[in-house]
Amino acid sequence: MHLVIFDIDGTLTDTTRIDEAGFEQTLAEEFGLHDVSSDWSIYRHCVDSWIVSEVFQQRSGRPATIAELERFQQRFVRVLEAAYVRDATLFRPIVGAPELLAHLRGDPTWAVALATGGFRATAEFKLRRAGLSVDDVAAAFADDGVMREQIVRTALRRALDDYGVRHFERVVAVGDGRGDVHAARNLHLGFVGRGTGTGAERLRQAGAQHVLPDYADLSYTVETLRRCATPGPAR
Repeated sequence: MHLVIFDIDGTLTDTTRIDEAGFEQTLAEEFGLHDVSSDWSIYRHCVDSWIVSEVFQQRSGRPATIAELERFQQRFVRVLEAAYVRDATLFRPIVGAPELLAHLRGDPTWAVALATGGFRATAEFKLRRAGLSVDDVAAAFADDGVMREQIVRTALRRALDDYGVRHFERVVAVGDGRGDVHAARNLHLGFVGRGTGTGAERLRQAGAQHVLPDYADLSYTVETLRRCATPGPAR
């Protein structure tokens, strides 16, 4: 059995824009922290729990407390709820994502898990609003660690438990960010990038050898998952 571990924002859901805007809005409204960069590449780890703490460290000289991280999550969900009411088109699946998930989950040779740098509460909200039903899929979130490698390892462990197997013949990660590429390389996983234009080029520069614009061609996507390689060195 092969395991595919999907990122969420920009990989399964077309929610990168609202995620970035909502993150900044949440820090401003809840903590009065303005002009925070949503260029995730400038942070040491592209994981919400780490980024919030790093911003607090920069602005206040200390990391965020557990209570403050909880406040951030609660406010972020409210920000996303309001955004959905204003414009539901901000929460859409990547083209072909629903069909790809349905195909993989219906094939006994494949297993599926999720690993995202977002918090559980916000990730689940975006998945639901994008029409992706994955409530019963093994998953790990920013609640589970501050490093992407930690999160991916947790998703893998939970998938092993859920599927009742001791190991997977092959593990493939799918993501849209450089942090996804680095984690796959560090963990020696196969990797498929999801991106277009400059986003696709950033993935290739980070070492991704296989990048898809979307999953519209189901057969080609599944074949790419089967043959993809571990990312090479960044260039």
